[in-house]
Amino acid sequence: MNCNDLKMELIKLEKKYSENKVVRNIIRSVKSVHEDKKYWNILKSVGHSGADRMNSKYHTYAEWYSIFLEKYTKENIILCEVGILTGVGLSIWCDIFDKSNCIIGYDIDTSIFEKNKSKLIELGAFSKKSPKIYSFDQFEDNTEYIKNNTNGEKISIVIDDGNHVTKANLQTFNSFLPLLADDFVYIIEDNAKGVHKELNKIYYNKFFIYYKDQLTVITSKNGKRPIPYLKKYLLK
Repeated sequence: MNCNDLKMELIKLEKKYSENKVVRNIIRSVKSVHEDKKYWNILKSVGHSGADRMNSKYHTYAEWYSIFLEKYTKENIILCEVGILTGVGLSIWCDIFDKSNCIIGYDIDTSIFEKNKSKLIELGAFSKKSPKIYSFDQFEDNTEYIKNNTNGEKISIVIDDGNHVTKANLQTFNSFLPLLADDFVYIIEDNAKGVHKELNKIYYNKFFIYYKDQLTVITSKNGKRPIPYLKKYLLK
């Protein structure tokens, strides 16, 4: 599967598992003790959104997902998604990465996924691969917790579509950092608050960090060159 084929497949699968509907106003019942009270009250009123990442009026991430993830589709990797909400994304990853070692979904409120799981299965999800699901507070140091979940094996792909507060994004990245494979891709979605700038200040010399339209992608260097046609999105 080439990048363009993968892009189209990602768009198709998101439509399939969301029944071509953007998820809106999902209210979670679990709050981190570290969450700001004002932010939590806003969330309780507007809720969370999902199934809008690949090709919608909100986001068009499918192209970058296909560019950065295509090479892993046939490999025996570990993929972790933080912020699974109803599980549409997890359903996509289990189809695309059916040769993977393990796919893990993390969320502070896993009950939202559990309530929607039967519907996803009716739509054909998880017939190729079943994910492991764990609760996860992004404000905490979770390195040992993640290590236990993966039996100490290295992680090739991490997708952070959970709490969009910079502090939570940074802590989540730092929790995963010691456990990342030598060749990894780390994606932070809906990043309008500047975590890409904070990461670049700290890790400019160590990783390639790309940013476009609220999507941050971090990759290992390891003697590699940046992707030529994405150089204009490479942070400096």
